[in-house]
Amino acid sequence: MKAATAAVRYEKVGQYDQAALFWRRAEKVALISVNQAWASLRAEVCEKRHVLLMVPAGR
Repeated sequence: MKAATAAVRYEKVGQYDQAALFWRRAEKVALISVNQAWASLRAEVCEKRHVLLMVPAGR
């Protein structure tokens, strides 16, 4: 739960690289498969957002 809470905080402020890291941690410690799947999905979204933010404008 602590990892997911931290991930949400990072996501809200746009620190998607950190959010993805904490979502991956949450995925590893989740006890229920639906929570693992949710954390995995959120990590993927944050990883993609981070990459998109790194691409210079106009490319």
